Amino acid sequence: MKIIFTLAIFLSAIYSHTQTLTYDNFSQCLSATLHVQIADVSTFNVGLATTTGNGVTWDASSLVQQSGTPTISFVFGEPSLTPNGNLFPAANYVQYDPDLTAFLEYGYYLINEDSVVDVGNYAPSTQHEIFADYDKKLVFPFDYGQTFFDTYAKTNYSDATTVSSYQTGTRTGTFSGYGTLILPQGTFSQVALIATERTNSLGPNSTTYTWYDITNGNQLLYYAENDGDVVVAYNNASPTTITQNNAVPTAMVYPNPFHTSATIQLNLDSWENATLMICDTQGRMVQHMNITSKNITINRESLMPGVYSYKIIHHQSEIFTGKLIIE
Repeated sequence: MKIIFTLAIFLSAIYSHTQTLTYDNFSQCLSATLHVQIADVSTFNVGLATTTGNGVTWDASSLVQQSGTPTISFVFGEPSLTPNGNLFPAANYVQYDPDLTAFLEYGYYLINEDSVVDVGNYAPSTQHEIFADYDKKLVFPFDYGQTFFDTYAKTNYSDATTVSSYQTGTRTGTFSGYGTLILPQGTFSQVALIATERTNSLGPNSTTYTWYDITNGNQLLYYAENDGDVVVAYNNASPTTITQNNAVPTAMVYPNPFHTSATIQLNLDSWENATLMICDTQGRMVQHMNITSKNITINRESLMPGVYSYKIIHHQSEIFTGKLIIE
């Protein structure tokens, strides 16, 4: 793959630090849960996609969740632990919703210090795509005013084994805006607008606009258009930390280190909408479960010996973290 970088002449060195999406910042999202709401397209102002420049404000406060669609909670996990991860040996991350695998696809990615590339995906219907020439989605560092160009090639499958088509094309990505984004739940500063156009040999072209929180890599707002079909989605996270009124939760793990199983004893007023995530040292989720009592049993299953982190998520907020050691 060939990549061409172009810096716009108006890029000012004085803003080069704050207006740069770096891998160090982006990698924070790899260990976080992305809570996504599909928006009613009619509530999105299409003019936001073409509002570019430095120091702009995008007002998307009018967005309304599409009726009948659930909130999607995406996490990054270990590809080899998914049913068809062996088809994507180059992937080091898979993004999916653990509770909606019967409805949503697994997305496989190769993410490292210089780029995010799409390796392929696998849907519940067994329809899937495998890239021979990966589709580059982001580059690092990525500066305001910068553009990258890339090529890709993939094989499309209509089911588990049947090839339906081969496709090649290009992707052009531009860091076209920097400023403030207003969502229904609040205002985010230090936001980057990344605009991409993808061509393909089967047509038609598609465009996407993604607003990223530069400080942590979280996707805040997404608009995609392909041959008249439009999808709008937004992150429902709060831009500020909300102080809980109840007592600070505590957790005790025993035994730790452990061989086959361990128990987390949690001090929490309510377990409604509480979940447990276990991640490896690269931030990939390896286990996920709903919490139904104050005593949570963790089974080693196929986990290798090593150090893992765990997170307690309550009402979509991270309230406790800790370490697990498997011997």
